[in-house]
This record gives sequence, structure tokens and C-alpha cells, in this order.
Amino acid sequence: MNFVDLSSFDVRVTVSW
Repeated sequence: MNFVDLSSFDVRVTVSW
């Protein structure tokens, strides 16, 4: 999953997914 929901998830976690 690649969503730009930095508010809910950490930036590194979002990029990792």
C-alpha cells in the first residue's frame, strides 16, 4: 500500500510499504 497518509502513519513506514 502506498498512501500519503503521514498523519496516521509514520513517514518511514509509509515509504516502506
